Amino acid sequence: MLLPDQTDSSGKTRHLLVAAGKDKSLWVADRDAVGQFNPSFNSTIYQALAGALPGGMWSSPAYYNGQIYYGSNSQRLFAFLVNSARVSSSPLSTTPNTFRWPGTTPSISAYSTKNGIAWAVEDATPAVLHAYVAANLATELYNSNQAPSARDNFGDPNKFIVPTIANGKVYVGTPNSVAAFGLLATGSLPAADGDHMLRNQSSGLCSTILDDRKRRASK
Repeated sequence: MLLPDQTDSSGKTRHLLVAAGKDKSLWVADRDAVGQFNPSFNSTIYQALAGALPGGMWSSPAYYNGQIYYGSNSQRLFAFLVNSARVSSSPLSTTPNTFRWPGTTPSISAYSTKNGIAWAVEDATPAVLHAYVAANLATELYNSNQAPSARDNFGDPNKFIVPTIANGKVYVGTPNSVAAFGLLATGSLPAADGDHMLRNQSSGLCSTILDDRKRRASK
């Protein structure tokens, strides 16, 4: 994953990328000087964080507001801090729950740098959509098992699910469908049949709405 331009402690702009795989390590490379391959040691790479991802990686990371999010196999979702063009050797925060094989691929929704939410799907039965405060993954905002009567359950799990955020909703794929999550409707119930009076709060003037049957009879 390519990172936004980073400024190191000397003021130099760094063009970095992060990579991870099944070897449980997190690698940071300078895109302008990747370092080449050396079978004996890794001193030429920009940064090597051995064992930072204990379960190994079968999924993809996300980046938001100076943090990198990784969900490795059978581990919690981790958030690593990026500061002065260096990635922290240990997570800044983690989720309360773990994600069984193959881990999870997170997605981030936010209003610019505010109100960041990290979304991640747990490969359970039924599958579970989780939402966490992006700045502190220890705080869970929602999961799809919370609602009574299994209202938000969306079916069987599907490996490598990636939540997709668009138009105020979160979309999650299953083996045979797509589930859409959004805010519950908060509007008032439709008015009952009969005569109604509306009052303008600014002017105090009223308007009478007649029952539809009376309107037809008056014509």
